[in-house]
Amino acid sequence: VLELGAGDGRFVARLRAAGYDAWGIEPSGAGRAAAAAIGAPVETGTVELASVDAATVDAVVLWHALEHVEDPAAALARIRPWLVPGGRLIVAGDFDLGRLQARLGGDRWFHQDVPRHRTHFTARGLAALVERPGFRIGRVSQLVIEQNPLGMWQTLLNRVCTERDFAFRLLKRDLGGVPRPRAR
Repeated sequence: VLELGAGDGRFVARLRAAGYDAWGIEPSGAGRAAAAAIGAPVETGTVELASVDAATVDAVVLWHALEHVEDPAAALARIRPWLVPGGRLIVAGDFDLGRLQARLGGDRWFHQDVPRHRTHFTARGLAALVERPGFRIGRVSQLVIEQNPLGMWQTLLNRVCTERDFAFRLLKRDLGGVPRPRAR
């Protein structure tokens, strides 16, 4: 199992603990250092520069990563040959422009997260993008209990507060550092 955008390596470590041969690729130095600290094999790189042999991977996971790549269509086309016949692509993210939360939030939508999120999709657009290089959609789910209520709550707060994502950053204890743009 290959996780692209493996971050701190926790998911890779969990997969390995469950008996999977798993590794990750991560562009962030801080993420790779955190992964190394827990013994998770996470390599330096990006999907665009990754060197993966054809038909060698059973599953590729893009967990909150596809929205961060420069060219999602090119990334998916690059990933397709890496998978063995019957291999799986797993894509997850908070990037559905068609959902109520995005429509209510507009430019104050919590998951918009520009410039980190380079691309946002509708469910239909993402499905078309995934199918273009030959993937077949197996299952789609849009309910993530731990993220949907938080995202809606913060989106609604963003509409009335002057400082964007204040409550979320308070929960994450991330109130210092670079100030976020103010909501209009």
